[in-house]
Amino acid sequence: MTKWPVPVTRLYLGQDTPEAVLIAADSGTAETRQNQLCEARFYVGELALQQGRKAEAVRLFRLAAADCRKSFMEYSGAMAELKALDERP
Repeated sequence: MTKWPVPVTRLYLGQDTPEAVLIAADSGTAETRQNQLCEARFYVGELALQQGRKAEAVRLFRLAAADCRKSFMEYSGAMAELKALDERP
């Protein structure tokens, strides 16, 4: 139960921390790390937003928007969240 993206699932189940998810994402080849960090930042940002931590959510959405491939749904999601929050990417 540690293979990516299981840490994200564990986060939403309350079994892991945002920090643990970001650490888990930062493994593998350079391309794998970039893709996993993109996903991790978006989903950790979503959780921060749900918890009312807007500044942290915006920071993570900006990182996701900057680092995610445009073909990733997390890129589109980060851009949409920033727009909804009236923030620039």
